[in-house]
This record gives sequence, C-alpha cells and structure tokens, in this order.
Amino acid sequence: PCFRQSSQYWRAVGYFTSNGLALAAKGLAAFTSGGGTMRLVASPQFEQEDIEAFSRGYEARDDIVESSLLRQFSEETLQHSSNLTRFRLECLAWLIAENRLDVKVAVPSASFSGSGFGIYHEKIGIFLDDRGNSVAFTGSQNETMGGLVNNFESIDVYVSWDDSQERVTRKKANFERLWENSTNGLVVVRFPDA
Repeated sequence: PCFRQSSQYWRAVGYFTSNGLALAAKGLAAFTSGGGTMRLVASPQFEQEDIEAFSRGYEARDDIVESSLLRQFSEETLQHSSNLTRFRLECLAWLIAENRLDVKVAVPSASFSGSGFGIYHEKIGIFLDDRGNSVAFTGSQNETMGGLVNNFESIDVYVSWDDSQERVTRKKANFERLWENSTNGLVVVRFPDA
C-alpha cells in the first residue's frame, strides 16, 4: 500500500535480493508507473544474479544498445505482478537503467570494525510522497524473501503526520547521511564503483 502512494522509497538493509523486491509487485507497478524512484543501501552480500542485474542496469545508462534491450522490458510488463516475479532480474536492471533505482554498498570502516569481520546490518525504510508525507520503519527485516515472508520478524512504523517525537525526521536525516557517505564508522560507495 505504501508503494502505491509514494514517489520515493529509501531502503537500507544488511541483505537485499530481487526476490524480496518481487514480493511487492502490485505496489511496485503503481510506484513505477507514477515515476517513483528508489535508493538502496546494503551490505555487499548480494546474490550473483542480482549483482549481474545491477551491473547490466548501470551499463545500460551509458550503452544505447543495452538500454534499447532493457526498454523492451517496459512499465507495461510491470503492470502484471506475475511478470515482476518471473522477470525480477530484468525489472531490477530496467529500474537502474531508467534511473528509478540507485544502489550503494555500505561496509564498516576499519576504524569501526577493527577485526574486519563485521557487516553493515542496519534496517531502515522510508516511503515519501509528493505532498510531504512520510512513513518510516525500522526493525529486523531484510529486503529478502526470508526477511519479508519466511522469518519471524518485527518492525516499528512511524508516520510524519503524527510524529511528535520526530522519529521520521531522524530516520530521514540518518538515511541522508548514510546516502552521502557521512555516517561515522561506514564507507558507502556507489554500486558500479564498489
């Protein structure tokens, strides 16, 4: 439901998979047809097929032939949620190629992790609409099939129109710092560079 009403989706997670994205197919179709954009920050723990889809999408931004191939996978394909599930990798590449999705990778800096064994494992989500409304959530869910369907997880949800403790405001500010690589203890890099 939030996807259907939003123009932006910001997500920060330890783990992301295209299968997790496909679970929101109906809302995602409305989101993309309305011109919605997404920003994703995740640890570098991606599935190989998702890495290839990310790469293909970023290459298509600069490659006319690749871009033409991905355009064949259009918003019309997204209008049927079964298509998104079946063509989730093409959808992922298309979202990136069309500047609807940007991906950054976060890793703990040497000063934070010391041992070098930790990963970025925060979980934040923020939906924003064009009227200034926001819904922010935080909790244990990753953006994966397991995190969204199979596991026993919990989230807390906050709304901007009833935010006397400014939780939504803080979540948005924290995400912006993360996106701009200004969070202490982390290094955040654009996907193609990472």
